[in-house]
Amino acid sequence: ERLGNVAKDALRGQLEKLSGILNYITSVRSDTFAAPGQKKADLAALAESNLSSKSIEYLLAISSTRWDNVQSEALNVLEQVMRNPIRAQHLLGTDDLETVRQNLPSMVSFTLTEEEAALVIALASPLVAANGFYSPELTQAARQAAREAVPQVTQSYVKGQMIVSSGQVISSADFEALTNLGLIRPKDQTLDYIGSAALVLLEA
Repeated sequence: ERLGNVAKDALRGQLEKLSGILNYITSVRSDTFAAPGQKKADLAALAESNLSSKSIEYLLAISSTRWDNVQSEALNVLEQVMRNPIRAQHLLGTDDLETVRQNLPSMVSFTLTEEEAALVIALASPLVAANGFYSPELTQAARQAAREAVPQVTQSYVKGQMIVSSGQVISSADFEALTNLGLIRPKDQTLDYIGSAALVLLEA
């Protein structure tokens, strides 16, 4: 999947932040000199995390193997979600962040326990960040550039030349030619018959 530079930078930055948080938690878990109360306080003070007191107690109690699984899944979920566009603001003036965060539980592997899944969500959710945005100015500029990129086509006709033949479906180009030559008027009833067979000859 190809990502824009902004999205790649956002993905890399948030994964690095999460890796730093996970390394910090691992160091707190493995600190043999800190009392349990101190470890809980250290984790509770951790910035950019939604760890509840219950989650912290569970986090300190699980085995190293289960903790490794939680770390791996948290990184995996964050990477998955941030590979898709997440706009800070789009046309309706709302953002995607809350919607994406609400959908995180569905992305966690079923091999994890309910408690482990809750840890994954608590760790990954705060780091889900916008990697794109809606800009009315840039959108309008892109539309204008697209219009200007379309080459202008000019069709010339000579007197007596057949523009459309009998049985031919009139295209938008044919209709424009007939209108510009004054052979039909936009408010004429002829509009009701666009697509009908027509034979039009220029007057000699």
